Amino acid sequence: MKPASRCLNDSELVNLVAYTQHHSEYEVFRRAYLDWYEQPAPDRRLVYHFVRYLFYQETPVWVRHYVRQVQPRCLSYTGTATDATTFVYTVVSIYEWCAVTFQQFFGQVCSDTALTA
Repeated sequence: MKPASRCLNDSELVNLVAYTQHHSEYEVFRRAYLDWYEQPAPDRRLVYHFVRYLFYQETPVWVRHYVRQVQPRCLSYTGTATDATTFVYTVVSIYEWCAVTFQQFFGQVCSDTALTA
């Protein structure tokens, strides 16, 4: 008997694309922005949307479009994501977000300090 299939929600699709392409979820956001707007994402904008995705499960339309466009290729992937793998990719995504935020904050602090010195 074939198990019942269900549609994946947005965060599951983002995770699936990240897993099958060996990227973090943050990288999926970056690539989705580039695909949608045809230019690199400003760091602050990308971080803003990624934080909203992490904490409120809000997926921007350009990410939703990108993962649905890429998803058929991912579903043909024969591997399966385990809970441990999902956890690792989530931790990597949070780490990347922290690194970008840290860099932006201290970059701003350093440039402000340089102006006042």
